[in-house]
Amino acid sequence: MTLSGTANVRNLTLTLSGRHPASGRVEFSDALEIDAGGVTYRAPRSFRADEPVQLHFSVDFRPGKSLDATALVSGFRGVDFKLPSPTAIEAYIDHQHTAERNCHLICYENGQTSPGPCLTCPDGEYQIRICC
Repeated sequence: MTLSGTANVRNLTLTLSGRHPASGRVEFSDALEIDAGGVTYRAPRSFRADEPVQLHFSVDFRPGKSLDATALVSGFRGVDFKLPSPTAIEAYIDHQHTAERNCHLICYENGQTSPGPCLTCPDGEYQIRICC
């Protein structure tokens, strides 16, 4: 899944895509706008509980300033996005009820990884927090 856009005090524009991890095939791609109230994205099709999807997040908070992170999840259903401040975005990944909550989170900014449930990717000014 890819997330990109420019944040101001009120909103952030997001472009989302998810890829099949083995083939790289794009499974979905959509553009969303998020404000302080947040937004929910639902997958355009059902993913089996054992079917993995590589989600990529790239958030451009301002021109020339972006943060990147990925999540490999199974049984993907959607993501709830929150914008708690102009400098932070939170992504809460939803899995099918039958799916194990297995996920692998990677923060490109500092190289941290986590099996979940959450990972925060800060750069000192902006941050992405992913939970699954």
